[in-house]
Amino acid sequence: VREEVKRIEQQWRENSSKEVGMLQRSIQEESKRQIAYRFGKDYGPSGPYKIEFEIEIPHQEGGTSPSVWYFTVETAPVDKMPHSLNIFLQQIELKLWVGCTIPINSDHKLFANSRNKLEDFQDAMLTSVTFRERSDYPSEAYSIGFHEMNGLPEIYINTKIYQNAQGDNKYHSAFGKVFHGRDVIDKVASLPASSGQLQTEVIIKRAYLI
Repeated sequence: VREEVKRIEQQWRENSSKEVGMLQRSIQEESKRQIAYRFGKDYGPSGPYKIEFEIEIPHQEGGTSPSVWYFTVETAPVDKMPHSLNIFLQQIELKLWVGCTIPINSDHKLFANSRNKLEDFQDAMLTSVTFRERSDYPSEAYSIGFHEMNGLPEIYINTKIYQNAQGDNKYHSAFGKVFHGRDVIDKVASLPASSGQLQTEVIIKRAYLI
């Protein structure tokens, strides 16, 4: 009886895994269609896409006015991370990240979050990805991706090369990389911090497709 129960449990797990996989692939295919519809005419249906960020960093060493800096993200091709890119590109299109901050420098990552604009993300139904999409798109220094699915819109930028818990770096959740303005990322990462919290406010002033 015990062996039969184990066999039924194993079969149930396998069937459940197959159903989840089918649902995830369906979401990815629909994401590709949405990207082509929303962005294909102006930017092409398959990527990579380029997004420019303008951030404001308060002056250090006694300065009185803030500095404005720019960096550009190049996304992965759509077929690598379609669901993540569909969410991210819509967030950019709706200017949801504008006014958000980069408050955290922890574990070799910068984190941008939206706690001050959470309702805007919720109203747009773009708070997070439905599932944690992974691919062989490389995760390396200056890669960008969505942080853990905690219900809050949050993206990370690696400041150093990232290895997953298994140390193999084969499948991960990065959907793009900073390819221009990496010195800006280094500048933010060098700002004074306490227990991972930046001691100065870094504000995203603009984020837009180019």
